Amino acid sequence: MVRVFYYNPTCEMAIANGTVSWQPNQLLQRMESDCGMLPLVFAADNDKVLVHQLPEKNHLLQLRDLGFDVPEFLQLPDAAENPAVIGERISSLEPWGWSPAAHHLLRHLKPSCSDDFKLRPNAVWSDEVRTLYSREFALKVLAAVLKAENADDLVAEEHLPRVCTSLPEVEELLVRWGTLMVKAPFSSSGRGIQPVTTQPMNESIYNRIRGMIRQQKLVMVEPLHDRIEDFAFQFHLDAAGVHFGGLSWFKTGDGGQYEGNIIAGKNRQNRPESVGTPLHDRLLKLADRLKKVLMDMKVHHIYHGVIGVDGMLFNEDGDVKIYPCLEINFRYNMGYLAHQLDNVVADDAKGYFATFFNGKDAFGEFAEQMSLKYPIVTSQGHVQQGFVPIVSPTMDRRFGAYMVLR
Repeated sequence: MVRVFYYNPTCEMAIANGTVSWQPNQLLQRMESDCGMLPLVFAADNDKVLVHQLPEKNHLLQLRDLGFDVPEFLQLPDAAENPAVIGERISSLEPWGWSPAAHHLLRHLKPSCSDDFKLRPNAVWSDEVRTLYSREFALKVLAAVLKAENADDLVAEEHLPRVCTSLPEVEELLVRWGTLMVKAPFSSSGRGIQPVTTQPMNESIYNRIRGMIRQQKLVMVEPLHDRIEDFAFQFHLDAAGVHFGGLSWFKTGDGGQYEGNIIAGKNRQNRPESVGTPLHDRLLKLADRLKKVLMDMKVHHIYHGVIGVDGMLFNEDGDVKIYPCLEINFRYNMGYLAHQLDNVVADDAKGYFATFFNGKDAFGEFAEQMSLKYPIVTSQGHVQQGFVPIVSPTMDRRFGAYMVLR
């Protein structure tokens, strides 16, 4: 049997909309199409990946030579509408993230799936599954962790996010805290968030927050912290429970948008210089606490699959504090993807995985320049150094993804 993958990173936006016919805007559709082959990083040779653009054959040969498993790519919409195109019994359907729209897209393939998949709690959409994706649920998990830990090195309870259903409530918190981070309840990866750094709010920010409240009925508001590092706890949930898969480290821009992940090699010892062994060990203990909280909340009875719990280190009056649960991504995520890249690079390789978009140049142009600057060097069949495009570097792709090892 085979697994069938599909890249839809806008799933939280689809959940917020709630309809089976929802589509992202044209730019995000382009991003999903251009980067649709990304699931190859965690797919096996015999798996299938549904895409809008077929990858370049020469690029797939290069990836295979570098140690990647290369699944079969099938073009949408035919592959999702006709189970005969898959050609085999399906072990499981693996979209990047579930939503009513994703269930609708893959509905014709479900009858061909294994009984094990059909018994998964999230094999059908429900209101109970939907609640997991909201930042309100992440707040409940955070509150449970803080109560159990009762530790001074964690974010203070008085700085926990507040639920606001009107702009006057947001403005009141701006007066109290001075600066804010405002987030839509259903959003992720830097989308649906708005920093507020001036009083009063300027008109464009005011209107954007008003739009968030109009679309999703509320926003989550918290102080704007002095960020030091971003990380994520990786977990996998199944019928047996919650399983910790390691820490991933990533970078975000000033507005919170995702920029890239550290690649650590199989030893996974590559982490930011600001994170010493005692702090790293503390995070591992917090991972165990998160695991217990998720188990106690019986989340694995509602959802099976990969999740990433985003957190951060921040500065508070000269002390490093830990924010152990900013949001929970109930889906595949870039941290999980970076961990899979750890398995195909040399044991001691160090570098980063990043996504590409600058609005002007094609990914192919960028890839040509980077390939000259960082030629590939292999060691015992694995990449030791160099630039490796994960998405086919063609001139018709505006978005891309790649790793650089130095």
